[in-house]
Amino acid sequence: MADLYDLGDKPPVGLVPKRMHAFAVRQNRFGQPREAWRREVLPTPTIGPDEVLIYVMASGINFNNVWAALGAPLDVIAERQRLGEPEDFHAGGSDCSGIVWAIGNDVRNVEVGDEVMVSLPGAGPVQGRILRTGRVANVADQNDPGRPPGPATITVIIGITVPAGTPDLDQAQVLVAIAASVRENVTLVPVAALLARPGGGYQVRLASGDYVEVRPGLFDEATGKVEVSGALTVGDMVEVPVT
Repeated sequence: MADLYDLGDKPPVGLVPKRMHAFAVRQNRFGQPREAWRREVLPTPTIGPDEVLIYVMASGINFNNVWAALGAPLDVIAERQRLGEPEDFHAGGSDCSGIVWAIGNDVRNVEVGDEVMVSLPGAGPVQGRILRTGRVANVADQNDPGRPPGPATITVIIGITVPAGTPDLDQAQVLVAIAASVRENVTLVPVAALLARPGGGYQVRLASGDYVEVRPGLFDEATGKVEVSGALTVGDMVEVPVT
């Protein structure tokens, strides 16, 4: 078996090559997505006992990928390394569809060769209230000695009102956004409107064609907007690049 296959040239089902093609961003390329994201040949990730490797046929992207490309307001590569992941790159993608190519020893609900679509639950953001938090932090058992230990976690019980039409799920992974800081009376722009300035920093382009230097602040992932300060006025029209 070859250790790398060209796009469209699939290996035999269930055989995992050592390397793969992926679009990735690195810290030395942070900036506009069309420059930050580049096709690379990367090591094929190994999976844990409760994980699945998917041969991706199609992948979706969203504002998280723009955020990752900019490296601001959060350096996602540094954040993942802080949590114990060793890679010095970030391979992007959100929802995807493809074929189950390998499964961990503890996986029971899918098999190699299954065609699957992976997506987040269909409901949009909802407000909730923390009802109870655990008092003891736990570290999950590591069945694979080759994997670094994960971060310590505590149990948090959150109460929400489930919107009508939400899929009937027994369990699902969700993203919980905690309002760690609140800012009022600030100027917001779509994060995709941030453009890298020559020599460093950020700017936005107005509908008139003029460029205005801005300094990014807090990022609201739920809306895809970022706080900025600079010579902008509420109501100014800014351009959002089409990617």
